[in-house]
Amino acid sequence: MRRSLLNQRRVLLLLIAALLVAALAPVRWTAWLVRVPQWVVETTIAPPTDLLGRLGPGAAPGADPRQQVDAETLRAQINELQRMNYFLHQQLREAHEELALMRQITVQLGLERPPAMLAATVTARDARRGGTLLTINRGSRHGLRDGLTVAAGRDLVGEVVRTGPLTATVRVMTHDQQTFEAIVAPPDALNPGEGVSHLWLQYSSEHEAFFTSVAADADVEVGHYAISQRPRATSGFIIGRGVEVQPDPEQAILRRRLLIRPRFDIRRVDRVIVVVRAGASSAS
Repeated sequence: MRRSLLNQRRVLLLLIAALLVAALAPVRWTAWLVRVPQWVVETTIAPPTDLLGRLGPGAAPGADPRQQVDAETLRAQINELQRMNYFLHQQLREAHEELALMRQITVQLGLERPPAMLAATVTARDARRGGTLLTINRGSRHGLRDGLTVAAGRDLVGEVVRTGPLTATVRVMTHDQQTFEAIVAPPDALNPGEGVSHLWLQYSSEHEAFFTSVAADADVEVGHYAISQRPRATSGFIIGRGVEVQPDPEQAILRRRLLIRPRFDIRRVDRVIVVVRAGASSAS
């Protein structure tokens, strides 16, 4: 290949030299060159000019059409690689965010061993009278099973109620059958041990909130957080915050009723985490 290129360059140099001689030579020499058959000239100069065409920046006359197609294919492949690179950077950024969130949850829940969590994307929603169902893009092949806790950050979303090989159905916790044992505490006292504990929360679709009854002198206010204690799988996750405190309709003098709503519309979440295995506390 290298020898062929050298030969083509030599022929090109000889041709240029011949043209210079013809320009400076007497008329009879130029007339002789003109009489040389055209096919001889084309055969002589075609290889070097094709070479120059391939080395040029664009599709020069005489360039091989197959090389132009190859260039277009290469350009398309480069664009596809750039798109894949952008997608992978996004995935890496989301993975870093999820790892940071898991570390934060581990610290806030006072765990020595972090819980095993799996990130998932919500692919469908089904709002019905009995509650909202979410479909996520993880299933039994990813380690999911029925009964697992689903959250968005540190806020509870619901639990897995049906598992397929590649997808799972999550029942959002805002339905009339949902109850929790919880502790109610100020936002700056999220660690266990502070606040009013062992309160039973029941969801009311009429008020679109959880409600509980507390003593009239209990230290609960609007803005306080309700943090789950039971079921154990949900322990430490935020159920919601107090939005209203009013006299209990049944015991107005002795007790008050606290209404609690999730901190955001958990029926509209796009990304969730599934707690595949609970973390271990220092007491366990």
